[in-house]
Amino acid sequence: MIFGRDISELVRVRRNFVEKKLRVMDRESTMNVIDKVVDKMSGILMKRRPTFYYLVQQELT
Repeated sequence: MIFGRDISELVRVRRNFVEKKLRVMDRESTMNVIDKVVDKMSGILMKRRPTFYYLVQQELT
């Protein structure tokens, strides 16, 4: 699960998924995308990692 209020968790998503798997290195824009997905999923208490990753990937493409 992803905890949207935990900055270290969001940085971990950026580092381990966005940078390593998707190879997108622009830190500022990727954090903006991650924040956008957190806002999009704000009504969902238990943010599942695969769904979160899918939405991040969709926002980046």
